[in-house]
Amino acid sequence: MIAGELPEDALGTGPCELFLNLVDDSTGAPLAAKVRLWRLGVPEDERWTAGDHVQKKGNVPAEGIRWSALPAGRYLVQVDAQRRAAAAIPVVALDRAASVTVRAQMPRTFPVRVIVCDAFGGRIDSASVKRGAGGSSLRSPRPPVAVVPRRPRVEDTSATFGMGGGSSSFFTSRRATPIVGGPDGFELGTITEGSNEGEPRATWTLSFAEGCNVDVRAVGEEAGKGTYVAFTEPLAPIVAGVHLPDGRLAADAGAKVTAACIAVLRGPTDPADRWRDAVVEVRVALGGFLDATFEHRVGESPPQIVMAAAGAEFEVK
Repeated sequence: MIAGELPEDALGTGPCELFLNLVDDSTGAPLAAKVRLWRLGVPEDERWTAGDHVQKKGNVPAEGIRWSALPAGRYLVQVDAQRRAAAAIPVVALDRAASVTVRAQMPRTFPVRVIVCDAFGGRIDSASVKRGAGGSSLRSPRPPVAVVPRRPRVEDTSATFGMGGGSSSFFTSRRATPIVGGPDGFELGTITEGSNEGEPRATWTLSFAEGCNVDVRAVGEEAGKGTYVAFTEPLAPIVAGVHLPDGRLAADAGAKVTAACIAVLRGPTDPADRWRDAVVEVRVALGGFLDATFEHRVGESPPQIVMAAAGAEFEVK
């Protein structure tokens, strides 16, 4: 069961009626969306604790919806598709009939940019880019912060209260295309803010002639909050640092060594050299040997990795 959603016979009825319609807070245009009407401050009874529960839920069309037989009391309207960081929606008091217009703050879309420099801070403005996996982590909408969902007074072990969820994903072209950076860095695409229903995500990989890749992993929670920053450094010294137990270079034995700097978000108050906080993630794969993953930061000497036999640990020197 989803937190706050009770069986129909536990909800109660009453003489009140609510006409509800939604508009987009940014444009004022009528909005169709799924809504949960939370009844607040419900007393405890023999089966359920005191607190709040979902009295009604459903799709509200652009022309609005009328709900009747509601108990008198205080209600809160939760719009599932509203952005997660939206301001609190005012509470509605019902004693008979009421008409309410809710201005829903819907997720906004922002550009995704990344500034890439070398290990000394010099800007790099030429690369190839390919779009990776994207999609959204789906979830059943969380109760609003101000809500205290009612629970069974005697816990029913056959029912589990949770958020529910899942994920959806998509892939776009994996073909790399040339890209040139501008004053604000490389323009990669867009990301939409997270909503009560899910958290969008998108990834891009930038490759350079001789340096390690840069991976940008954008999420809706960071949309509009800054610019991603990263650095690239020569790949050859990293590859030369991976050895097998017999002393051979792992690359000479057919190992695949890849490296990517994971971009970090630089917000308005972060220092200009925030890119120094990014780390290079190195992966080593060789059939019959343990796959190794390690990280290092700008200014550090590339670590020497000794790969051990399958099932054993690898050593970072």
